[in-house]
Amino acid sequence: MESTGCAQALSTFLGVVDTQKSGWDDSSVGRKFFAFWGVCTALVIAACGGGHANFDGGTDDASVSDGTTQDVQFGFDVNGSDQDASCTTCSSDLHYVLECGSNNVVQTCTGTTGCGPGGCIDACQAAGASKSSIGCDYYAIPPDAWTHGSCFAAFVANNWGSDMKVTLHYKGSTIDATPYSYVPKGSGTSITYQAIPSTGIPAGGMAVVFINQVASSDIYYVACPSGVKVAITNADVASKQTSKGNAVEIETSVPATLYDIYPYNGQLSYMPSATLLLPTTAWDTNFVATTMSEDPSTGTTGQVPGIDFVAQQDGTQITLLPTTNITAANGVAGATKNTPVIYNLNKGEQLRIMQPTDTSGIDLSGSIVQSNYPIGVWGEHFCMTNSDLPGEWRMVGAVDGTTLSYDPPVTGAPTTLKQGQLVKFNAGTTPFRVKAQDNVHPFYLAAYRPGGDCDAAHQELLPIKALGTEYVAVPNDSTNETGGPETVNVVAPAEYLTSYTFFTDPTFSYTDLALVRVKASDNTFKDVTLDCITGPITGWKAVGTGGQYQYAHIFVQQGHQPVGKCDNGLHTISSPGQIGITVWGYDSASSYAYPAGASVQPINTVVVPPTPH
Repeated sequence: MESTGCAQALSTFLGVVDTQKSGWDDSSVGRKFFAFWGVCTALVIAACGGGHANFDGGTDDASVSDGTTQDVQFGFDVNGSDQDASCTTCSSDLHYVLECGSNNVVQTCTGTTGCGPGGCIDACQAAGASKSSIGCDYYAIPPDAWTHGSCFAAFVANNWGSDMKVTLHYKGSTIDATPYSYVPKGSGTSITYQAIPSTGIPAGGMAVVFINQVASSDIYYVACPSGVKVAITNADVASKQTSKGNAVEIETSVPATLYDIYPYNGQLSYMPSATLLLPTTAWDTNFVATTMSEDPSTGTTGQVPGIDFVAQQDGTQITLLPTTNITAANGVAGATKNTPVIYNLNKGEQLRIMQPTDTSGIDLSGSIVQSNYPIGVWGEHFCMTNSDLPGEWRMVGAVDGTTLSYDPPVTGAPTTLKQGQLVKFNAGTTPFRVKAQDNVHPFYLAAYRPGGDCDAAHQELLPIKALGTEYVAVPNDSTNETGGPETVNVVAPAEYLTSYTFFTDPTFSYTDLALVRVKASDNTFKDVTLDCITGPITGWKAVGTGGQYQYAHIFVQQGHQPVGKCDNGLHTISSPGQIGITVWGYDSASSYAYPAGASVQPINTVVVPPTPH
């Protein structure tokens, strides 16, 4: 099949199928579309002559040391020529069709269209094909914590140029989220909440969608703000301990970026936790699971780590190779360490496994997961503790024989990893780069923030194919000891984007943006602009001596006070080069953190089966 054949076939395909988003992702039509496009992809990349016209979000090596000047999501040959001049790619925000290499704008996608295979197509289809944190269909689950019944909310950022309708699905009920969506104004104790218009979240805007709240006697219960309406008030959507439950599906009419937080106003509970959510189009079938901490692990009080699974399709079968024994509870079967166990879920169902560490200090981190249909996987902890100074890191191996190098050298850091091996180490306050020996030895990396008490933690995990073989580790702000313990995924530079629309919680008194930029192919670092700062961001410092990465910290709020023109709320940041962002919010004895966004394109070809070893 020539690349022109792919384009013609795609045009025909899109013309004859029902392109309504509802049911696209989990229908046979949707699966056939993405399978079809995957076949064409290999041919089109060859037609574009390789280069930067990648569908995998990076170069052939998971390292991005040679950089790119535009984060290319995927490429396609419009004219059917095998010349680079005819190769086009998409901007990371999917608003523009770009010429390969020069990144000149070939076409602007307007209205409810976005850049995708074949040019400007339906925006949600384009977002699905891009495999990034931008999408139209998500699932949200609160962690198991001492805050049951508290205010569970999602931050929904409208990435598009048209109004966005948000719909919730829970246990067979469909709920228009418009009456439960508000735009926060102000910060701290002076926040007011403005209802969004009936047309939905305005183009380029955001809203806090108040999903769930029920009365509870939990000691750290926090209600939603006075005066707002809450979508689900007759049931607690948070399942407790090891059990099966139901996730909340969040569907948007145009592409969005979503985070959830539990509880909202969480600094009052001292137990907040938040995560970047991944759209179902970025889900996969192979993961190395990890909890957010193994400390403490007291089964008698329920202060234990755990992992979660959510299905988007009936008949989902999940095979888990656990790193420790699983105790049967609440109708969930137990399992033996290093022995595969199968769990079955239907669409929208959640499986939560909360398991204390064993006598050797091993928890479920490093457990291998494989499923017959794409799933979402989360790691969590009921109430983690971590009083170490900033600079502690959490690393989990996916493949045996992984060897690691560091720039600058890190005393006490692991130099090798085995499949499923968890290692924690402290690198102090100095950022560093860590790299495996090649692109078939991916691993997981997470950052900690310390705190003197205990905090809940949960993060939606990337599949193995989106784990990096190279990371840049930038500790959170080390000059302020305010806050509680928190854990956050670190995104590999190969999955950085060039622009982000993100939200910072206005109820927290400190917000730190930890930024990384990648040297471009012309051997220069590109300017980075944040909407609340005049001119490009300054104050960049080198990471190690390799010369490929720089980092910076930007505060948008300190002590409940704006920093210059910056304040908590909706933000946009962009660069001609690749950038990574981690949002850290903290207050008295409480913290939250999440990556602002990420590509979730495959950046390795590794498959790890759940085979005992």
